[in-house]
Amino acid sequence: MFEYYYEGRCPSFRQVLNKVREGLRLGYRKFEISWGENMIELELFNGELYGHGWIRRFGGDDVAKEINKTRIGV
Repeated sequence: MFEYYYEGRCPSFRQVLNKVREGLRLGYRKFEISWGENMIELELFNGELYGHGWIRRFGGDDVAKEINKTRIGV
C-alpha cells in the first residue's frame, strides 16, 4: 500500500494527483493519502482506479476519475 501523509497546509488537488501517479509508476495498487484527520483511499481494480474519502474540498472519487480519464491502460 502506498501511504502518504501531508503535514501543514492542505494539499492541492494537483499535489494529490501527482502523489497517486507517483505510486502508480512504482506499481502500487492501493493508496492512502492523509492530511490531519482527512483521508482519501484509492484502489486499482480491473484497470480502473476507485476512491472514497475526502480531503477538504475534493474526494477520492474526484481523484480517481481524473486519473482514469488521463491514464492510458495500466
